[in-house]
Amino acid sequence: TSSGFWGRPPLDGQKRFLMEPEDFLRLVEETRAEALAFHSLRAVTPEQIAWVLERVPADLPIHIHVAEQTGEVDDCLAATGKRPVEWLLGQGLLTPRWTLVHATHMTDAEAAGAARAGATVALCPSTEGNLGDGFFNAAFLEAGGSFGIGSDSHVTPNPVEELRWFEYGRRLQA
Repeated sequence: TSSGFWGRPPLDGQKRFLMEPEDFLRLVEETRAEALAFHSLRAVTPEQIAWVLERVPADLPIHIHVAEQTGEVDDCLAATGKRPVEWLLGQGLLTPRWTLVHATHMTDAEAAGAARAGATVALCPSTEGNLGDGFFNAAFLEAGGSFGIGSDSHVTPNPVEELRWFEYGRRLQA
């Protein structure tokens, strides 16, 4: 329900996408959702996350965009003193039910912590590449982490193309 960390008021263009936690929970229940998504730590407060998690089934999968861009990491550091994945880990939130969408800018310690927690990462290589967000930290994979492949843009909804982008990016990093 915000446009920045911990409740910054939404911009006019963002208001149509926002809903109060009660309305969000009602939508989850009415649609019999098989997963829920807090868009990002910029979009919800810690209190809203806790409120929703107390009211949904303990095994309901959770998705969150996190550490996608360096600006988001910088904003999170300024608001909390921690990086986004570091904050989630510190709150004890990450479990196998969590999927971190993008997670592009994790430190090696964050990547290892997320892998140990059993969280999955959803990679969207064409989006990350087209937006110039950067390369995924492979320390997550080296720590035994699992990932899924997908897209959150209209550029290509083709998983084979996304895997090609992922493989190409890995070679560029080598």
